[in-house]
Amino acid sequence: MRISRFFVEQFISIGESVSISGPKAHYISNVLRLKQGGEIVLFNGEGGEFTGTINSIKKSQIHITPTAHTAIDHCSTLDITLGLGITKRDAMDNAIQKATELGVTSIQPIICDFTTVSHKSLSHKTEHWQNICRSACEQSGLNIPPRVHENCTMEQWVAEPKALHIIANPVSRLKFSTLTTTPESVCITVGPEGGFSEKELTLIASSNVTEINMGNRILRADTAAIAILTLCQQRWGDV
Repeated sequence: MRISRFFVEQFISIGESVSISGPKAHYISNVLRLKQGGEIVLFNGEGGEFTGTINSIKKSQIHITPTAHTAIDHCSTLDITLGLGITKRDAMDNAIQKATELGVTSIQPIICDFTTVSHKSLSHKTEHWQNICRSACEQSGLNIPPRVHENCTMEQWVAEPKALHIIANPVSRLKFSTLTTTPESVCITVGPEGGFSEKELTLIASSNVTEINMGNRILRADTAAIAILTLCQQRWGDV
């Protein structure tokens, strides 16, 4: 039977009780219906995971004692940073969730010319997106969530030096299969709904990036991110 896994933003040490409250406590007691003496796996993003035993369950708080530590993280052998043109909530959340499951190392949200989300609301999104990464780690067995960086502009993003920077562009003639390099790290950029503006395409063309065509069909932004990540992991990573 699979043991449920939970991210906790606190120090974990064998023998020292860990307290879980709020929605997670409700989920453990009312959805999973775990009882005193049941086992849970905890991780805090600092490496490895802890198996623990439930000591007590109350309506709003659960106490768990870690009993063993396993030094396993399931991190990808390929360092991947995903630059995501910010899209509407569902698509953005889906892309971040699936990117985490596929082993991305970090995520850079990018404010593009065709970003339709209110810039004012974006200041509150970083923690929301980080929580999606943590939840995806709970499901996928990862113990180190990817870091979600603060929002940046396209100009700032392409100006940063990168070993290999791949950008999905439907007008490019270059296919992923023609890439001959074998990188230890890669950056991938996917635009928002509507793609990149003419200004951004000019900026991309003058930067040190590799533009690739993902085929004859126009992919949704979240689909394109998943597709490129899968190709990179299959070719250079651990899939």
